[in-house]
Amino acid sequence: MYFTPSWSSDQKSIYAVELGPQGKSLIKVTLASGEVTTLTNPSFGEIRKPIQRGRYLYYLADYAGKNDVFACDLMSNFTHRILGSKYGIKDLQSSNDGNYLLYLNYTSNGFKIEKNELLKASSWQVFGTKDHYQDSLSANLTHQEKGVVDFSSVDTSRYFSEKYIKVKNLINIHSWSP
Repeated sequence: MYFTPSWSSDQKSIYAVELGPQGKSLIKVTLASGEVTTLTNPSFGEIRKPIQRGRYLYYLADYAGKNDVFACDLMSNFTHRILGSKYGIKDLQSSNDGNYLLYLNYTSNGFKIEKNELLKASSWQVFGTKDHYQDSLSANLTHQEKGVVDFSSVDTSRYFSEKYIKVKNLINIHSWSP
């Protein structure tokens, strides 16, 4: 399945988020040939809103536990974390010239519209998408599980219905009222 498609700058390709068995990844679809190129490693985190400007594909991802702005260098295929916020970012847009990013920054007072001038790529932080954030609570709960639940087999328990008798259930010590 494909999500949040956007046109490339030259209008010859489409960038999108692909959901597959291994999770979500960014892809490029060349319209003339139909060729699909995977740009990022799949992950089960949230990835959305790819926007291509020049040699970079900007997008939102929760690799660090909250939505931040990342840039995939289409030449080297390195991923950079270029913009973060305390609580997360939503609805990423770019100026046509690619010099500014416009987004909603979530604050303690709600969303604030912000405009950010893109800094030189040399100041961006290289980010390994394989080392994404893992919530310690969910990790601890996952390790306690005995395995994956198999819903393919039918439950053999049978429950029969019977007539409800009000008098028989008039007093229930576990109830806060009769």
